[in-house]
Amino acid sequence: GRERMESGCSQTSQTACPPSPSSAASVPCTEDSQRESGEEALDRAATGLESLLRQAEVVRSEVAATERLVQARLASSRNRMLTAMVGFCASATWVACAQVAATMLGQNIHSGLEAE
Repeated sequence: GRERMESGCSQTSQTACPPSPSSAASVPCTEDSQRESGEEALDRAATGLESLLRQAEVVRSEVAATERLVQARLASSRNRMLTAMVGFCASATWVACAQVAATMLGQNIHSGLEAE
């Protein structure tokens, strides 16, 4: 028990630190233990960050895929609307041409009322 108090290591770090007879050797042991626990904490944090980055990349790719799907649906709807508009414009053009032809031909038609 006396060596344990002289070494300066706590009971939890005593198992990780080899017992040393001098108190000067206990200081690096404690620093090494703290350094190792700090490195372990940094490793855990780095692992957590890497996991978050992977998840963020997955979410980005899912958002991009959804955006492409929405753009494709919008393009399809736009194409259907354009097709309908072209059809209506073509129909309106034919009707206008028919009106012009009827007007030009209708001027020469005699109703029979002029002779009276």
